[in-house]
Amino acid sequence: ATKTNVGHDLNQMVLSFNKFSITVRYRVLLLFLPSLHNGIITNVSHGFTGWNRHTSPAAYTYSSSLKFADSSIRSTMKDTPPESALDTNQAPPIAKLVPATPESLTQCAVRLAQNSLVSFPTETVYGLGANALSEHAIRKIFAAKRRPLTDPLIVHVLDVTDALQLWDTTTNNDSNNSDTAEEVLRALTTTFWPGPLTIVSRALPSVPPIVMAGTGYVACRSPCHPIARTLIQESGVPIAAPSANRFGHVSPTSAKHVYDDLRGEDVWIVDPLMG
Repeated sequence: ATKTNVGHDLNQMVLSFNKFSITVRYRVLLLFLPSLHNGIITNVSHGFTGWNRHTSPAAYTYSSSLKFADSSIRSTMKDTPPESALDTNQAPPIAKLVPATPESLTQCAVRLAQNSLVSFPTETVYGLGANALSEHAIRKIFAAKRRPLTDPLIVHVLDVTDALQLWDTTTNNDSNNSDTAEEVLRALTTTFWPGPLTIVSRALPSVPPIVMAGTGYVACRSPCHPIARTLIQESGVPIAAPSANRFGHVSPTSAKHVYDDLRGEDVWIVDPLMG
């Protein structure tokens, strides 16, 4: 697929590659492999719950009906505290605004590697980032946002090589199908990355279930914003990053927006406008 024959029709076009069916939609691509029924998901009638639930109607993706083969994953995921239980905006501010200087970004990258929170700009909105491979770090995102654990997170990577460390392209021990899956993923990422396209595919065991809301599928994208890319590269870890706001609030587009919403959280907020 190329930009010229796909780019203007992402909401509708369905591409078929051998046994694979790939539906491309605005901002999110859902990839269903032939071994779909062998994983955690045993039945998918409309896809994934929660992806892009706050986007415009034209940008919605699949929104219902997941059945889990192992319900124990859900039962082990504790609920986050309700927002009314602790209003951190009434407490002294903890959040810290930091400049986008090379020295500051290096310090932010160290924080990410050490499982702390950093908020940074992307080409869409500000993200609230944490080490995607650390459940401890990911729980900080859910707690800060008051986000339910049933909403999965998007993982930010530099390129397809990084993403293939998270995606499981194997299919029923069929090497031919596995090769095709990787070829499809590489073709799509070569065409659309870096950029605001998210690709959802089956995950390797190294991805914490909390990132995926227990679905067994992980969403990856490669941002083109230079600050986001610097943080991913210097931290050396994939970064899970939903929008940097309380769950249900308006997504932030500036460091001030993030500070106003998350001032009571232990997060560094990168502000390119600072000297």
